[in-house]
Formats: sequence, C-alpha cells, structure tokens
Amino acid sequence: MRVQMWRGNEGSITRTERSWFRHRAHWARLTVLTGLLVFSACGDDDGVDSPQPPIDSPEPPVDSPEPPVDSPEPPAYLIQNEIQGQDGRTVFVHVLPSLTAELDLSRTREFSGVSRARAAFGKVFVFEGESGEISRYAVTSEPALEFEDRFSLAPLGITVFNPSIVFISETRAYTFSADTRQVAVWNPERMEIIDSIDLDGELASPAFFGLTDMTLSSDGSVVFLPYVAFDFATNEAGLTEATVIVLSASESEVITVLSDPRCPPGRIGVVDPQSGDYIFVGDGFWGVVPNFAVNGPTPSSCLLRVPAGSTSFDPDWSIPGAALSPEGFVDIDYLRVVGDRFVALVRDDAPPTDVGTFLSESMWQPYVGSTADWVGEAATPAPGVTTFFGDVHIVDEEFILTPVNILDRASDAAAFIYRVDENDAIQDINEGVGSITWVERIR
Repeated sequence: MRVQMWRGNEGSITRTERSWFRHRAHWARLTVLTGLLVFSACGDDDGVDSPQPPIDSPEPPVDSPEPPVDSPEPPAYLIQNEIQGQDGRTVFVHVLPSLTAELDLSRTREFSGVSRARAAFGKVFVFEGESGEISRYAVTSEPALEFEDRFSLAPLGITVFNPSIVFISETRAYTFSADTRQVAVWNPERMEIIDSIDLDGELASPAFFGLTDMTLSSDGSVVFLPYVAFDFATNEAGLTEATVIVLSASESEVITVLSDPRCPPGRIGVVDPQSGDYIFVGDGFWGVVPNFAVNGPTPSSCLLRVPAGSTSFDPDWSIPGAALSPEGFVDIDYLRVVGDRFVALVRDDAPPTDVGTFLSESMWQPYVGSTADWVGEAATPAPGVTTFFGDVHIVDEEFILTPVNILDRASDAAAFIYRVDENDAIQDINEGVGSITWVERIR
C-alpha cells in the first residue's frame, strides 16, 4: 500500500525524496539479482557453466602509444691508419659509419709505437705498442670510441705486440708474442690474464718472425699458428719447410706441430667458408725473404690443406702457386676467401737482389679466382694502380685491399682503400695518408 500511495501522490513529495526512493529501489533490484547469480553459481552440480551477463569492455584509447621497439645500432667500421715520422710511428684508430667516410686524423684516437686495433663483440681492442697494455673501447652511436677498461700483459713479459691475435669467445682470446715465444691467453670480458702457452720448445732456432696469421678453425676447436724463422743478422733460415703450430682453443696447450716439405714456410692461413678446410700458404716472400743474397732465389709458393675437423695436412692435396696466375708467377703474399672466390696478391718473377729492392720495386697484382680449381685471373686495376703491396681484408663479404708502402709511411704519402667488385674490378673507395694497415666491420 505504501508503494501505491507514494506512486499515486508523487507530486506531494519533494524531489530529494523521489531521488532517494529511486536509488533505494535500484539498489534493491541489484541485491536481488546478485543473490540469484550467487545461488545459481553455487547450485550448478552438473558442471555446466551458467550463462553470465555480458560485461562491456572499455574501448582502448584512440591514440594509445605503441610499445617501444629497440632500433638496431647503426653500422660502424674500424680503420687503422699509420704514419711514420722522425720521432717514431703514430697509429690513428678511426671509427666510421662507412668505409667511404672521411679519414679525418683530427677525430681519431691516437697511439704511439707499434700499436694494433682489432674489433670483436661490438667493441674495439687496442694493443698499445709503447705501454704493453690492452685497452677496450665501447663504440657509441655517433660512432666514437668510449674507453671502458685496460690491463697489461707485462706480467708475462710481453711488451711488444704482433698482429697475431684471435678472439675465440667473449671470455677467451689469444695473443702471440714472438719475442717471448709464447701465446698469452686472456679474458676480453674481464680484461685479465688467464694463462699462457709456452712455445719455446716448439719454435725453431735461430730466431722467430712474428708477422703471422693466427686463425680459429671452422668448428672452433683449434687455433692454427703458422710461423717462419730466420736470423736477420746472418741470413740463416731457421726453417725450410711449411710449419704450423696447432693450439687447443679450450685448453692452454699445444696439440701438435705440422710440417711438410712440399711447401716453404709461410705466414698466411685462411679458413675456406665453403668446406671449412684450413688453407695454408707456403710463400717465398715471408718464408725466406732475407736469404736472397746468401741462399739464392726464393722457392715457389704453394697451398696446403688441413681438412675440416682434422689436425694434419692432407697428403693428397697441394696447389702450386703458379696455378693462381696465368703467367705462372710463383710468389704469393696474401690470400683471402669469400664464398667460393679467392683473392691473392701475387708477385711477378723479377729476381730481387736484396730485401730493400724487393720491398720497393716488386710488382704485386691481385688475382681473383674460384676455389673450385684455384685458378686466378688478374683483377682489373683501378686507374693509376700499377703496383700493389699490402693486405687483403674481408668486410661485408667483400674483398678490401689496402696497399702499404713499407718504406714510405710519411704524412704526405697517399694511402688508399680499394674493393674488388662482382666483376673482379678494383675500385678506389677512400683515401688517406701514411698507410692503412687494418680495415674491419665492428657491428
């Protein structure tokens, strides 16, 4: 009756009272509905879900921001530039966004002495020639070098760095020291010495020459260290045949020493990316370069192979150096392989009379060929290129050439960077001063 009376006399109550009654009725209906839903949910013994009233989901905002996505770091390249002055050698380490960016000496890190810069794991490691220390630098987005850490190999007696450096992992690297006849084992992450591998019992007398490639095998289990030995004072060769030390990549030990009379000593070794084989270059230049006057003409270069997964030379495989050029030139200085193509620097047959003449007048020519038969053809030279002596690098799956004039690294000497294109033509892509001795992609 009250409900009927209130509804029948709606105009006789105040607006506030009407509002209060409406809210009370609304909450009463919600209470009844909630009780029914709870009773229904508790009373379902048949395991069948009771239908639930729809719940409106809020619409997402129209301009809701997307989650941030990490953008890849811009590319960065390492170029090492050297200038020889009256007070000694200065090494400039460039970090550039491309190989064609300007080589501006005012925007580099500068090091004294025979220093080496190498890239690994997105970092740059500088082996400082005067201090005997190894410094690690981060590479910023500009790009630029930012110092991180430094340590010394002096506790092992190492103060001079050879370019024989190999990074096995972020926690293990090898640096060969010819002067102390050992391999330093160190941790690039913690920047500290782990161990050393004594080579004194493995190296020939009377001396050792340290400009050699130290190469990690395709399966990462061993490290190949070719070497040559002779006495500069007496021109006596300590080795007369191809020799390679095989080191364990996980343990600080020598596994074996390979030697083969089919080839002369040499400093170059590469891994064939197609087969995984290790290719050794026995070459007259680095093998017996100081023996011209005493021991006659240099022996012919040749290639030997250590099959993938093996630690022995293949007795049934060798390639004469003369096969790499149609002219039959016999002296190979450098060899690099990308895919199924190789580039070798081959010297003409002009007989040298002494070391100085050999270094200043020898004509080196890049030859390009297939690893299917190891037969090369001369690359089409860039305008003005008549002689070549230097290094071959692999950057972005391309052959990069850096001629080096050993006898002239002055600040007014021109230094070039070349690439071998898909048509086996040499292209001039950058120019600096002094000499350019290392090119590598950092990231």
